[in-house]
Amino acid sequence: AARERFRYARLELQRTVLTAWTEYALQAERVRIARENLTLLNLAFDTAAQRLEAGGEQSELLRVEIEAQVAEDELRTMASELPRMRAMLNAAMARDPAAELSPPPVPELRPLPGGDATLLRLAADRNPDLAALLNDIRARGDAVELARQQF
Repeated sequence: AARERFRYARLELQRTVLTAWTEYALQAERVRIARENLTLLNLAFDTAAQRLEAGGEQSELLRVEIEAQVAEDELRTMASELPRMRAMLNAAMARDPAAELSPPPVPELRPLPGGDATLLRLAADRNPDLAALLNDIRARGDAVELARQQF
């Protein structure tokens, strides 16, 4: 039971680090997309400014300018999350929190094996928490049998 609990703790730590790593990669990808979006909005702003000079509407220029400012603010907010996430990942891996850790590329999606029934059976078979409970139940059954024999 103790072995299964240790295995559960090890797998839980592994899950935490992998989840944090994936979220770090996803946040870096979001920042990249936000930068590209801001570049496009700046191009749209330049186009709207040229249209205004040619007799276009000022409301279009204002709308694009506001969208660009909102996008820039969102980009700063998203980019400010990356150092926090990097420090958390470094700490989980027992590294210096300020150590450089470049964001990984977003991983490719893998197909899941089988259907829901297969996934549930695999989860039940490989769950260390359930294995620890099963070992506890067996040990208690053995203790009851020993008590009967001693009686």
